[in-house]
Parts: sequence; C-alpha cells; structure tokens
Amino acid sequence: MTELKTYFKFIFVFGICMASVSLFFQWYTFQAFSWEGEQVVLWEFHLFLGWTTPFSSEAWFNTAYQPENIPFPLIINFIYLGIMILSLYAGLAINLEDASQLKKAKKYGYIHLSTLLLSAYYICIVPVYFFLFQELYFPYLIFSDPEFIVIHYTVSQGYWLQFFAFGCIFPYTLYFAITTTRFERAPKPLEQKISEILKNVQIPIDFHQLIAEERIELENEGLPALYDTKDKNIFEQFLRQRERP
Repeated sequence: MTELKTYFKFIFVFGICMASVSLFFQWYTFQAFSWEGEQVVLWEFHLFLGWTTPFSSEAWFNTAYQPENIPFPLIINFIYLGIMILSLYAGLAINLEDASQLKKAKKYGYIHLSTLLLSAYYICIVPVYFFLFQELYFPYLIFSDPEFIVIHYTVSQGYWLQFFAFGCIFPYTLYFAITTTRFERAPKPLEQKISEILKNVQIPIDFHQLIAEERIELENEGLPALYDTKDKNIFEQFLRQRERP
C-alpha cells in the first residue's frame, strides 16, 4: 500500500508540472498550404497571447484567414497556476498517515479537487468555446479546397499536455479525498465525547441544591409514620366512646 501511495504521489507531482508547463505552449494550430506545398496561412492559439502568427500584417492572405480573437480571461491562468503551486506543496509536504495533520490535509483536499476541476475546464470548456464555435474543427482535420489550398486544423502540444496531466492528477486526488474522509469518520475518544456532551448542556446545574433535596428525601423516608389509617379509626372510636354518658 505504501508503494502504491508513493507511486500515485510521483505521478501526481509529474502531472502538476505537466499541467503548469502546458499553459505556455500553443493550444491550437490553424494553417494552410498551397497545392505546391508552400505554407500560406499559420495561426497559433496561446492562452496568454491569443492568436499569433509569424507572418507580417502585409501577408493579406494569411490575415484573411485569421480566426476570431475571443479574449481568454487571463485571471483564470493565474488562479490555476496559484492553485497548482499549493496543490504541489500539499502533495509533497503533507503525510496522510499522520493523524495530527488531518485538518490541514482536509483543507488541501479542496485544493486538489479545485486543481482537478480547473484541469477539466481547460480540457472541455476551452476547446468548445474557443475552437468549435469558430469552426476550428476539433481535434484534428485536413480540409482540401479543390481550388488551391489544403487547410490543417490541429490541436497542439499545450492541450495534449493538459489532457495527460488530468489523467496523472486524478488518481492521487481521489486517494487523498478518500483517505481524509476515512480519518474524519474515525471513532472519537471517550473523553472527547464526554467533553462535547458537557459543552452542549444548556441548563445550569446547582449541585448544592440537588444534594440538599436528596438529603431531605432520605430523612423523610427514614421517619416512621405516626399512625396509619387503621390506627386512626381505632383512636376516633375510642374518643366517641368516652363522650357517651
């Protein structure tokens, strides 16, 4: 089990590094070639820069095929990088077998889940919103125009790095979440249960009053009855006989 945990952690760290690097590669490439093999169109999509091209603005044919430049929210990139740094720290520094780090591990468990969800966002939402809606067919297509050009639609390195990073991050994130949940459900010590019960008591207890009431009850139970009902009837009959002439 320890070897499996170490293996998952290694894959997780590798996946975090891969996901971080993927943000700085191009994610999509749109290019076209003439029938003679000359490249006449080249556009590359970067998460930080948007669509870029090595051609100058004077290359009118390349400019005519420029994809619509939908601005990507850069703040998401910085949030993702920050969360990945925290997640990497948690993966390396927190020992799940140490019960004293349970609260800390639980907090970083949410960080791991956030990393996984953001990775899924880059894999699913980014291609649909930034590529498919612009008719940049996903993930790969070669379209031949019978007149003069051959168009290539290609998902580039950044996307594939993020895709494989998600697969690396998922196993350890799941293991981390299950382990912290099991620790949380462990039975509480008896002293802790008693302490919680006493804290939840809302009615103040006057021990002196309880002792006094208990003592009075014990004293009353110990006193003999002066007379019972039968004796009382005999006594009343005696009094009536004395009153007769």
